[in-house]
Amino acid sequence: MALSVNGNKKIATLKKEFNEHFPYLKLLIFCGNDRSYDYNYLTLGQMRTIKGNGSVSISGNKTIGALEKDFKTNFGLTAEVGFTDKNGKPFYTGSSYNSTTLSSLNTQCQKNKCKKGVWK
Repeated sequence: MALSVNGNKKIATLKKEFNEHFPYLKLLIFCGNDRSYDYNYLTLGQMRTIKGNGSVSISGNKTIGALEKDFKTNFGLTAEVGFTDKNGKPFYTGSSYNSTTLSSLNTQCQKNKCKKGVWK
């Protein structure tokens, strides 16, 4: 089952839907390096820095590196996949996770007793 993402989707909706598909993961979307601003109320179309009608498809067999590249290429936005460990500490994936699929990271997080349903 794939999650289809286009410019009309609100960031908060995208994060929630992503977490419904991958309950032990979370998705962060931001412009440039500004992680402090709350973009949740905006749509991807309002945030995008690359104009057009690009879209992204998210499925379990997509690698983290491919997902991040798709958001950069289609929207000009930075995407990061993260998780919250069993102690409540948030982590975001680095380049060492680029070839890891979303499903395999979700399964790994489940086995490691990461927090479930932490998408904000």
